[in-house]
Amino acid sequence: MKFINTLRPGLRGKLSLFIGVMLLVLIGVILAIVLKQQRGTIYAAAEAEVTRFLRPVEILSLEIDQTVENLIRLEELRLRVQNHERQMRGRRDRNYYDAYFGENVLDLAEDRFRAQIRSSARAEPIDERRFEQYLQQARWFAIYPRRTPGVHDNYAIRRIAFWRSLRQDFDYEDRLKLGFQALDLTRYRAESINLSRQIRFDTVQVVSADQRASSEINRFEWGQVPELRQAMDDIHTPLAEQQRALFEPLRRPYQTENATYFLVFRTLFRNPEVSERATLVARNLETGTHSSLWRQYVQRERTIIEQFQDLAEKIRGRTAALRESQPVVPPFADRELMQLLGDYDAALEERAALLDRFYVDLLGKQDPGYASVLEQLRDLRSDLEELPADASTEREALLTRIGEVKAERAALDETRRFTTEDSLADAFLYLRDAALFNRTQISYKADLESYSRYCNSQWTRARTREDYANLRSWILRARSETYAPAPHTGGRLLYLTRSEAQEQMFQLDTTPLDELAGQLLYENAAGFTRILMDQTEARSRIVAERDRFLDTSLSIGFRMIFLAFLLSGALVQTIRQIIGGAQRVGRGELNVHFDYAGRDEFGDLVGSLNSMVRGLREREELRGELSAAEEIQKQLIPTDIPKSMQEWISCGMFYKAMHGVGGDYFDLIRVGRDEMAIAVADVSNHGVGPAIVMTLMRSQLHGILRRGVRDPREILLELNERTYAETPENIFITIFLGVYNRTNGELRYCSAGHNAAYVYRYRAQKLETMPAGGMPIGAVDNDLFADILESHKMKLGTGDLFFQYTDGVNEAMDDQDRLFGNERLEKILQELGRKKPAAVVQAIAASVERFTKKSLFNEGPSELNDDIAMVAFRRLK
Repeated sequence: MKFINTLRPGLRGKLSLFIGVMLLVLIGVILAIVLKQQRGTIYAAAEAEVTRFLRPVEILSLEIDQTVENLIRLEELRLRVQNHERQMRGRRDRNYYDAYFGENVLDLAEDRFRAQIRSSARAEPIDERRFEQYLQQARWFAIYPRRTPGVHDNYAIRRIAFWRSLRQDFDYEDRLKLGFQALDLTRYRAESINLSRQIRFDTVQVVSADQRASSEINRFEWGQVPELRQAMDDIHTPLAEQQRALFEPLRRPYQTENATYFLVFRTLFRNPEVSERATLVARNLETGTHSSLWRQYVQRERTIIEQFQDLAEKIRGRTAALRESQPVVPPFADRELMQLLGDYDAALEERAALLDRFYVDLLGKQDPGYASVLEQLRDLRSDLEELPADASTEREALLTRIGEVKAERAALDETRRFTTEDSLADAFLYLRDAALFNRTQISYKADLESYSRYCNSQWTRARTREDYANLRSWILRARSETYAPAPHTGGRLLYLTRSEAQEQMFQLDTTPLDELAGQLLYENAAGFTRILMDQTEARSRIVAERDRFLDTSLSIGFRMIFLAFLLSGALVQTIRQIIGGAQRVGRGELNVHFDYAGRDEFGDLVGSLNSMVRGLREREELRGELSAAEEIQKQLIPTDIPKSMQEWISCGMFYKAMHGVGGDYFDLIRVGRDEMAIAVADVSNHGVGPAIVMTLMRSQLHGILRRGVRDPREILLELNERTYAETPENIFITIFLGVYNRTNGELRYCSAGHNAAYVYRYRAQKLETMPAGGMPIGAVDNDLFADILESHKMKLGTGDLFFQYTDGVNEAMDDQDRLFGNERLEKILQELGRKKPAAVVQAIAASVERFTKKSLFNEGPSELNDDIAMVAFRRLK
């Protein structure tokens, strides 16, 4: 065993080992964090580097794609115009609802598109024959849109052919080579892919033959590499099968035998005013910092959407009725329809006010001044809603005040920086307006920096928002079907009539934002960008840095472990001294004093140990005193019956004090030749104090009996008088006192609040309960005590058993606080009543021990919660 103990590491070794393990864990965690940050930084830097060159090419691709889309929309408009003219041919009674665009609008639009294509690329204009070819290609898509059954495959083929034919007029190849001229194309490869997974451009097209032969990255065939093909599937499948465009880039590592690569896929979107806002909405509803706030807004907005749905149905119904009326009534001439359109406008105001309320919560900490202005505006609008219909004066005053606060807000907007929170609120408020503006009008030229200018210029934001408001005003005022206010941004063709634009407005306003954002991202998805970066050199640098960091960390770690081992010697020496002192205390040396001058935890420990030793010394002294008291009390408790009674009765006795000494007491006292006094008493409480009271009462009882007093009543009256006068108010004694005559078996007794005694009739084999009652002695004065105290007599026949006890028996409790009780006691007495008194008493004690699971027969104090005393005797003759 000693040999095994020598192999166990001591505290010094354990401390050193613990410090070493903690250092290794710390080094590992720091290393993992550093490597992850380094890897992320390198990847981000590489992605940013290639994006800097890729962005102009992406813009060029989107310009071509947007031009394709605009020409298709122009031809769709031409088809609608021609179809309308056929329907109106021969009709002279044209009304408001018959107004539509004319061929002159299309001619003007064609000229503008030709000019924009020319100014986008070449200086010389596009000849009419080439432009007519473009229109012919666009007309096929207008006649056979993607949703037409049976043309899906042909649609994709024709779309990429249309796109490639336009590349010549945008100097695509020359601008592509120029864009990537400064980029190391032996380490980077970038591609633009359309929605049908066809490659629109690849940087391989601009590398030399030597570069292609010398760099693995330029020799990849994408479809033959499973990892790269899977990445394409992961970003394309949601779009193709679920109509869900991924707005977050898809990043994947890829490794070959010769190199380590990092692949980035991202979806390319046109119409940034719509797609950027839709991305902000979708991202912040999913994982943004304030996602819970915006989800609450979307939920609250659904109530207003229900208003829009109801109003839209009513407006459609009323408009249909006006179209069928005779004469036909234009919308602006019908009071009911204009009221409905006014209610729709009010619902738009309510939606803006709702967003302002959430905007205030968002800006509460970032910009409290601006938030305060928004809060004033919110409160004023709330007051306006609560005004009764006839409160015209108050309404006018509130409207004036609202206008003033709006002007104050506009002034703040002139000077405030457009923050992240502002862009979020703008996206949630103006996403529908931007989509409506884009669906209603065609831009002659793709402007992919428009949203960036919007965010960076307050003037642009004000003009754009005014365009949005003017468009909705044109729809809701219903004055004209084909003449809308010209936008401040210019360069746009009105694509829908007012009635058609109204339907688009209804569709956008009645779609919840969480659904609408996904729909708009899908509608504006234009393709994908795939970037492959050779990170072999960067990874080598990371590995070298990791190894260098690991070597340095391990070197420092081992030095720290050795230093900890040396420094822990002083700590261990102190602990050993404390252990040595504790071992001496364990051997019984209570004169030990622990010395330590420090004020740290060891000082607290040493102070506690010294206090413990003092307590042990005091307890040892007290234990000696208790032992002496216990020995004295044992001398006061009888161990046998008086000699004069030995032939007349047999007896059994049991006594167990809770604290070594106790307040329970029984006595068998010879009083004359033929009589014996029997006393069983219980002093309230436990321990030394009650033991002293019990000793005092015993002395008084013996003194009274020596004076020749034999009447139990008279004896108890004198004991009560003395106890009442000489003990505290909280001390009292229950007592059974009887005088037994051996010749006739008569027992004269009194009970002062004590348990009722039992008599087992030997012949009848029946258990009887002796009358009891009375007040404990010391509780009240003798006047009241004498009135309550009763004297009783009972005769014992030959073989009859007398039993008396204290409440430590029947009130003993088990671990669930259940009492032993009189029923169990009486059952034992009934079953064992014919046994010897000593056997009866021992059986009761054993039953109590089993019930409580606490030892009664061990040396020293009892484990019970009370003292126990029992006495039993049987008349022999």
